[in-house]
Amino acid sequence: MNLDETLNVAELAELYAVHRHTVEEWVKDGLPAARNPQGTKVLAQLRASVQWIRKRDAERADAALRKARDEGDQDSSKARKLAAEARLKELSVAEKEKRLVSAEEVEASWSDMMTAIRESVMAVSGALVQSNYIRPEDEGKVEALIADALTNAKLPDVREDQ
Repeated sequence: MNLDETLNVAELAELYAVHRHTVEEWVKDGLPAARNPQGTKVLAQLRASVQWIRKRDAERADAALRKARDEGDQDSSKARKLAAEARLKELSVAEKEKRLVSAEEVEASWSDMMTAIRESVMAVSGALVQSNYIRPEDEGKVEALIADALTNAKLPDVREDQ
């Protein structure tokens, strides 16, 4: 789905898994939308609707969190729950806006890149022989040095808590 796409009320309701009346209420509450030239359908740009809903939900979550804190429940489970719900909403919107990718996708892509790099680096010794930089009988020594360097390469320490 293209974020610049224009959707009608029914399409927005389906996208957000809400009733059409909910979308119509959103329009009354300020969702950026316009009527089509015939005046029969309300249309909204997907990007603008996502941004509006995201902003509205964030404002509501902040207000609820402020209210819980003002009531003296700063460390309460209610305040923590509201903060967690706000974070989940943000993640949901980010996913719909295609700003999130799964860890599995990143890991698979990273693994493919590292394999391609390793294969390219391991082919250096053959290229050196073909270019007459080293003798054919030294190719095995160079391959062993490269393999040893790759095996002993220091990788950065990546932790989830950083």
